[in-house]
Amino acid sequence: MVQRARADKDAFFGSDAHSPVPAAARGPDFSLAYFAPEPAWRIAAQWHPAATLMGVRVQTSTGEARDYVLAGHFAFNIDDTPCRLVGYATSADALSLFVPFKDATAGHETYGTGRYLDVEMPPADGGPVVLDFNAAYNPFCAYSEQWSCPLTPPENVLSVAIRAGEKVPAW
Repeated sequence: MVQRARADKDAFFGSDAHSPVPAAARGPDFSLAYFAPEPAWRIAAQWHPAATLMGVRVQTSTGEARDYVLAGHFAFNIDDTPCRLVGYATSADALSLFVPFKDATAGHETYGTGRYLDVEMPPADGGPVVLDFNAAYNPFCAYSEQWSCPLTPPENVLSVAIRAGEKVPAW
């Protein structure tokens, strides 16, 4: 499934007029740089929904802020290191969560301001979920400064390296 999603994204980014990739970098053989998919990067996490949904403002790469709902957080371990990532929703009735994160690969192997995960809305009462870091992707501003992208909030900066998903653009 990850390979098919990557092929579809490469086709879109390489040829579509709405691609965030500069026209000079596009072409029929266009491909983003990815870490090889690894089942080990499908991480079991515990979902902890927020007791009360709270509106938050997240800064963007162009200086304005975007409004989200802090829906809760995911707790998990990577190599015996406890990790925590906050999940944000676009509304109280959203069907998925936006999880921006920055890890120890940022700035050299991956995009410097972080990457994103989209996660299906977990159960309202909490419980186990799987975070598939193989699906981690760069924000559009990684490809062109004309895009305004949410920046990774400090609470979603991890000390561990997550060598999964998209790498830093190669051009």
